[in-house]
Amino acid sequence: MLEPDPRRRAELLATSLWVSAEAGRSAEIRSVVEEAVTRRRVVSLRYRDGKGQATRREVEPQLVVQSSDQLFLVAWCRERDALRWFRVDRIESANPTGETAPGVSSPGWVHRRRQGIPPAGSWVAPRRRPGLHRRG
Repeated sequence: MLEPDPRRRAELLATSLWVSAEAGRSAEIRSVVEEAVTRRRVVSLRYRDGKGQATRREVEPQLVVQSSDQLFLVAWCRERDALRWFRVDRIESANPTGETAPGVSSPGWVHRRRQGIPPAGSWVAPRRRPGLHRRG
């Protein structure tokens, strides 16, 4: 049934369009993240943590993981100098930097290899491993 009050109808329509725009933004972010993993590209994220604090992070994407109810980007965070799990629904923006993420032959990767962290796109973690922290 159509809402008889024109003002209320306009409010409902505006809310519906906002939801559609939000869904489109989420799909765009997911696409950027997945392409960055596939092409081993560094990404600049605007990320909102569980406490609601927004930060800007440059990350080297490793893989995308689907849990039972969440999608995560597992990436090397340059700010924290550690592997991090980012909830994709908390990523507010994702912009490729154009920089290729270090691979096996990169000198910058040696330190990470010693810590047991493999190169981008080369592994799948079926479950959480000791030493890897699921944060985001």
